[in-house]
Amino acid sequence: MNHFDYRASLQSTCLGLFWLCCVLIQLGQAQESPATADKIRGLWIVRHNMNSPETIERFLKFAEAYRFTDLFVQVRGRGDAYYESRFEPTAEGVNPGFDPLSYLLLRNEQYRFRIHAWVNIFYFWSSPN
Repeated sequence: MNHFDYRASLQSTCLGLFWLCCVLIQLGQAQESPATADKIRGLWIVRHNMNSPETIERFLKFAEAYRFTDLFVQVRGRGDAYYESRFEPTAEGVNPGFDPLSYLLLRNEQYRFRIHAWVNIFYFWSSPN
C-alpha cells in the first residue's frame, strides 16, 4: 500500500507559499525613485529675462540657490531672436552686439545646468500691455 506523507507535503506547500509571498511582496513594493541626478527640476526662463548679462546672472543664481537641474530658455518670441541670427532680427530690448544665448551657455560652464531652447513657433495671443 502506498502511504502518502501529508506532513512533508504540507511543509513543502507552506514553504513554497512563503517564498511566493516574499517574491510577490518584493515585486509589489514601489520602486525607488531614480538618483537625484536623473530627476528634472526645471525652471522656465521667459525671453524678457534674457535682455542683459545682469538678468541672466540673476536667474542663474536663483536656479542654483533652489537646486534646479534644467533651464528651459525662451530664445524666440515674436519673430525675433535672443541669439545671434542671420535670419531673425535681434529682440527689442537686447543691447546691440549682445548675444544672450551665447552668454548663457558660456556662463553655464560654471553652473552645469542642462539648457533647453524654447522656441515659439506659432504665437496665438498676447496682452495689449
